[in-house]
Amino acid sequence: MTELQSRFLEKNTLFIEGSVDLKMFEYVKECIQTFELKGWPEINVRISSHGGSVVHGFWIYDLIRSYQGNSIAVILGECNSVASVILQACKVRKAYKHSTIIIHDLGDSKRMTVKDYDDGVVKLQFETLRQDQNRMLEIYCNKTGRQEAEIDKVLKQDRIMYMIEAKELGLIDEII
Repeated sequence: MTELQSRFLEKNTLFIEGSVDLKMFEYVKECIQTFELKGWPEINVRISSHGGSVVHGFWIYDLIRSYQGNSIAVILGECNSVASVILQACKVRKAYKHSTIIIHDLGDSKRMTVKDYDDGVVKLQFETLRQDQNRMLEIYCNKTGRQEAEIDKVLKQDRIMYMIEAKELGLIDEII
């Protein structure tokens, strides 16, 4: 953790910046443990990320989602791919007016079946991809209150979304 991150940690703020990866998971885990020791204060999660590892993104999502105190996220610039899943873990989700968000399909996981593949390793990779896609879809649907078909349609578009549309869809609660 950098000196600047430590100073923000004292003010109950953590950052999801850059690539979502193991290093980020370890940083977020340390922050959450610190907040727990402080008695579950309200935390601020600042997000400026292009996404990254789906696995580590889910781990970070679980850490923040299970946090017992209030959590407020603010998008600073971009919140793409698995970073947008992490955003959904927060109780309150805000974004600056000119920020952007991208939610997308992880591939053809909904349109193909495991029997389409012969190689055992490819089958396992495909099944993992399909499970991750289903988890992601469930998270978006639960948080937005939208039907799976509606969210799935947006995921397949794989495009930049501005905050007015993100708010209408339910991905954020407030535009700053």
